Amino acid sequence: MKKITLLAVSAAMLLCSGAQAQHVWKYVATGDATSYAIRDDGSLWTCGWNEQGQMGVPEVSERTANWSLVGSDKDWKLAVGGKAYAFLMKENGTLWAVGTAESGVQGTNSSMSNRTPMQIGTDNDWVYVAAVRFWGYTGFAIKADGTLWGWGSNNSYQLCNGTTTSSTVPVQIGTDNDWKMVTSGDSHVLAIKTDGTLWGWGNNVNGGLGIANTNGANYDTPVQIGTDNDWAFVQAISNRTYAVKTDGTLWAAGSNSNNILGFNQSEEELESNVYEFRQVTAVTEPVISVSGCEETVSVATGTNGVIEHVYMWGWNSDGALGDNNGRLWQGSSANIPLETTPVSPLLPEGVTFSVVSSGQSYSLALASDGTLYGWGRNKGGQLGDGTEYDVLQLSYYKKPFEIECPQNEVGAVTGVRNDGMVKFDGTYIMAQEPISNVYVYGINGQTVMQRDVVEGTYGLDNLAKGVYLLQYENNGERFVQKIVRR
Repeated sequence: MKKITLLAVSAAMLLCSGAQAQHVWKYVATGDATSYAIRDDGSLWTCGWNEQGQMGVPEVSERTANWSLVGSDKDWKLAVGGKAYAFLMKENGTLWAVGTAESGVQGTNSSMSNRTPMQIGTDNDWVYVAAVRFWGYTGFAIKADGTLWGWGSNNSYQLCNGTTTSSTVPVQIGTDNDWKMVTSGDSHVLAIKTDGTLWGWGNNVNGGLGIANTNGANYDTPVQIGTDNDWAFVQAISNRTYAVKTDGTLWAAGSNSNNILGFNQSEEELESNVYEFRQVTAVTEPVISVSGCEETVSVATGTNGVIEHVYMWGWNSDGALGDNNGRLWQGSSANIPLETTPVSPLLPEGVTFSVVSSGQSYSLALASDGTLYGWGRNKGGQLGDGTEYDVLQLSYYKKPFEIECPQNEVGAVTGVRNDGMVKFDGTYIMAQEPISNVYVYGINGQTVMQRDVVEGTYGLDNLAKGVYLLQYENNGERFVQKIVRR
């Protein structure tokens, strides 16, 4: 049987929180299979896979579906996740890295993985950061003066320094100081300047740069893509790219496997690669942002920066599209629905959103009121739903559900006890041997249930759905476990 990571906190911590305003989320980002969220008090929380320390919580050895607090700082501004690593930015403009050090992607001049955030250099004027989505190890960031910097893997000239040698520290890309945003696929890079022009460099074997070139050339310096100067947003994913103009129209180029670019071509017309940006007409509303992975894409539409609708297409493995039609991935695409025209995840009607971010076959959507919704794959616990470790391998959601926001800091793993004595299936406490002094606390510290002894199974079906803390004693030792009543 798999071990369970428990939370080591005192009852005093649970009871002293008192009445307080309800915390909500203010920012969310997905990595490959690790999620990052910032609470309204500026604290950073993570869940999901942690095999390289990418959660920033050393006590989690492999993965967890419990949101865990990263350190004690409360001045985090944003996060971006890659494959087993992430970049984090604070309100003071400092830049931090966590996770694997593959190809120097940490940018900290170290060959060691970081299981807690480590600052990249000493500069405090960073305003934008990007990670590869998802099979690459290069980082990019923009400073307040408009200069662009990169570090990590350089196998396709991503760093524009005349070599293919990786760098373990940030190096400036060119001398221009008018960069606005940057994005990277596996080995191709695109960026928008403040004048609205679009630029690209790196690998173009699949046409992800939008340059009509079929010989697979690598571009070792930024080249302008076309002559248009009305580009507002760009997102590179794997070997393809999506870009949005100021009028909200969506454009795409690159690898078009399974119609992933959104052109919905017939089998006879299907182009494996599209080498110039072409408008995606399947989404007619103004597009705000795009996210996704190799197999899916999510498109957020709306007005004035407020997301009103979300559209998705691609493979619906593990419920990735959120339309209640997905199926469990079992090592083969057989029987997995493939959508080549947009479908909508079943988010609550009338709710607007500020962020939609998609990782590998899962998505998180942050509502304007700070409520968080998630759907799709949950094998690493990346949806933060509190699922027990033992059943994570088969965990997925075919449609969106609300993800609770921790209401204090007891969600942090402050100690590890490998103890499989107590399970919770969403309704019933299941004790393998009698436990005593059993308390269930609400997330704000109030006592909602108490029993002297629990033997076998005990139901909590009288409690409202939500996140609780279960405290009990076994052989004279006290344990505390986060549980989710469903």
